Amino acid sequence: MGEITQTVFQSTHLKSLNMSVPWIALGTAEVESVRRCSEEELTEVIYTSFERGIRVVDTASNYYAGKAEECIGRVISRLNRRGRSQEIIVFTKAGQLTNGEIQERDSCGKGIESQYWCFEPDYLEMSIKRSQERLGLKQLDCVFLHNPEDGQSDEKTKVTDVLLDAIPVFEKLCSEGVLKYWGIASWSGFYRKYGDPKSIQLMEIFQYLDREYKEHHFAAIQCPFGMWNWEEFNRNSQFGIAGSSGNVSVKEATEVLGLDLLINSPFYGGVHLPTGSIENSTISAAQHELTEIHSLLPQTIRVIGMRSSRSLMEAVCLLETSHD
Repeated sequence: MGEITQTVFQSTHLKSLNMSVPWIALGTAEVESVRRCSEEELTEVIYTSFERGIRVVDTASNYYAGKAEECIGRVISRLNRRGRSQEIIVFTKAGQLTNGEIQERDSCGKGIESQYWCFEPDYLEMSIKRSQERLGLKQLDCVFLHNPEDGQSDEKTKVTDVLLDAIPVFEKLCSEGVLKYWGIASWSGFYRKYGDPKSIQLMEIFQYLDREYKEHHFAAIQCPFGMWNWEEFNRNSQFGIAGSSGNVSVKEATEVLGLDLLINSPFYGGVHLPTGSIENSTISAAQHELTEIHSLLPQTIRVIGMRSSRSLMEAVCLLETSHD
């Protein structure tokens, strides 16, 4: 495997960790849409991505039933032997059950919703510590609560109820040194209007944190964005943001509140993947659209999934200006 010896990156500043990183992150939800890759292939794709300049990886406790985290852990261990593991930042998620946990429901305690989700405090703490073990890290950079809008129940009729139960777990684990920071990853919650039971309102979260904690560790959110959901992303769905005369968009809210913003699914899992090439250009239509999104949101991190190794490497190539 060739070593990149001269690479220049367009970077994004992570406010939470106070460091600059390349603007493309590796997402590990899926590799090939046609067939499921082996652990060896998954590990090699992750390693190659890091060799090509990726520094941020996004994963979750349930991706590949926990195997994605294990593969990332093996790659970090491999890099550690070369003195490079400190270069990698890992964002993971908790709240969705792995296949094994679904089969062994008793081990998860109460609160399993819809057979796939569990946001009960005991389960979240157990899940996060399992992620820590699979990744082989003494401290996790950031853990997202994973789609909490799916965790409503008869007792918790609003997503806010789910969040207020989960936040003390994250703050406790931060105080114990298990986590540096925590965040929320949501497919639709940030875009829903105030008053919707599934709406995640950032100002409500900050008001709670200000009441309950002298200092808190809420640092980042993640949500989908591409040309396919442009209107949804720019909708003024966030209510009561300080200094604003009315509702604001998710992007504006994160800027005011000082949160890091990660965006995923730029092509909606390949459904809206542009094909072909751009006239008088050496890059593909997909690469062009990624650069357009980056120019619109330069201080966000794009999470690029692994639907195919080709599309992933096309994205990674956008980081490189010259290499041997």
